[in-house]
Amino acid sequence: MSTSSTSWTAIESKTSTIVHERPLGTTELGFYWDSQVERTADTLRYAEVRVSLGERDQVITPSRVIGIWTSLKSHFPLLGARLVERDERSVFFVVTEERLQALQKDEVTFIDVASSKEALAFVDKIIAKERLLSDNLLARIFILRHTREPDLFHFVIHAAHCVSDEMANITVLKTFLNALCGSSVQETRTLKESLELSVASEDLDPNRYLPTPRRLWRKAIATVIGAKRIAKRIVSLFSRTMRLGI
Repeated sequence: MSTSSTSWTAIESKTSTIVHERPLGTTELGFYWDSQVERTADTLRYAEVRVSLGERDQVITPSRVIGIWTSLKSHFPLLGARLVERDERSVFFVVTEERLQALQKDEVTFIDVASSKEALAFVDKIIAKERLLSDNLLARIFILRHTREPDLFHFVIHAAHCVSDEMANITVLKTFLNALCGSSVQETRTLKESLELSVASEDLDPNRYLPTPRRLWRKAIATVIGAKRIAKRIVSLFSRTMRLGI
């Protein structure tokens, strides 16, 4: 049985810090190089939220937002990972407990805007202008505060595609907003358990772990079964057409 080539490895550093790392999978590596060359592999999720004025100063404060974001990183550790490029075919995610629990520069950003139109212009700027992510900062959250409507906020989660996609961003945003409303971010998993869920997409293919002869046999059987099903559908469609006199 073959083993995964993108599994996590724990290494003790010179400072006794446990460093977890794994190489990027094929798809992740493609997104990584796209972000380096074309800058089109970054994702973004946006939400407009109103908070009652009586609760605004308790619900949305810098310390509370930072605390929730830090908890999110522990739950979804790739948000707090960094990338280390060793050669063009060897790029690694690197994660440490200390990094996940600390706030990196520019990771959480508060910005004042005068209108929703200005907020949307900011979102467009993130997509089309200078890249705001880097190998050392793979995910960010922006909190846009309205100066004219103090109960209105815009939340923008911006992440590199190699660590998050559109559906994952929806999950992250939903978890963040739930925590903002009072639900705690579940932290029942250890970092090791969370990392075991943060695998390359190709590692989810059960055939990947089978010996080559068995994989080829399964592919051949699947081809035969698929061809028979298509043939049955063609015969069924032809019979129905004949009955209708078409």
